[in-house]
Amino acid sequence: MAKCQRTSKTGSYSAGGSDARCHINLNDDVEFDEEEYALREAERPPSRDKSKKEAASKKEKQKVNPNMEEFMTQFKTYTEVTTQKTKAKEWAIKEKSRVAGEKLQSVGDKVRLKEWDILTMDVDNYPEPKCSTLNKLQEDIIKKHQSRGFL
Repeated sequence: MAKCQRTSKTGSYSAGGSDARCHINLNDDVEFDEEEYALREAERPPSRDKSKKEAASKKEKQKVNPNMEEFMTQFKTYTEVTTQKTKAKEWAIKEKSRVAGEKLQSVGDKVRLKEWDILTMDVDNYPEPKCSTLNKLQEDIIKKHQSRGFL
């Protein structure tokens, strides 16, 4: 059974399409706007999954608790402070190692000065057991520095 459609202003109905005619005068000199009549591709509505994700993200944004924002600012402050503490500890370790290196250098300088004193001693003026020990020390010091390429 066909649907009844209104075909005129009088209110009469007929089964089937309209018998109304469209009259177009081809001789009319109206400016033709191409952009107005250009064919455009209709925008498709977003897919069901995409619209669900968008709705969920909007709900999440609305659910942000002011306490959570405060917590996040405090957490950022905490991480900044811990970063500064870590940097301070690293600096302290470097400083300690530098000081220890200077101490070792000063100890090495003291050893070299003592070795120099032993090398420049006149061992012949000492009694025999001490004289042979000092000679042996002088020989050892000379061998040590020759192996390092200093003498």
